[in-house]
Amino acid sequence: MKGLLSKSTSIYPYRYKVMCARYSKKLGGGVHMKADLIVDAKGLSCPMPIVKAKKGLDSLAPGQTMQLETTDKGSVNDFQGWVRQTKHELVNMEEENGIYRFIVKKIQ
Repeated sequence: MKGLLSKSTSIYPYRYKVMCARYSKKLGGGVHMKADLIVDAKGLSCPMPIVKAKKGLDSLAPGQTMQLETTDKGSVNDFQGWVRQTKHELVNMEEENGIYRFIVKKIQ
């Protein structure tokens, strides 16, 4: 699974969707989440994490979840605002070793 997250500028909506659906990661608060799609935006700065997140969510059906991983500190506020503005649901957010992880459920 490490190789899936190693490319910092790629979104894997189709080819790795089955792999992503099986990927389960223990998140903060003891919550287990399975993401239907993992978007790796590590190393990118504003506005690219949001751009990658939008492209990722556009490829999902309502009710599916996406995990966004980024190293941009500004993405914490940016992403929370973007999720509210687009009316999706921010399921979980955490920071671990400088990597910010957001789980978003597509509503519409």
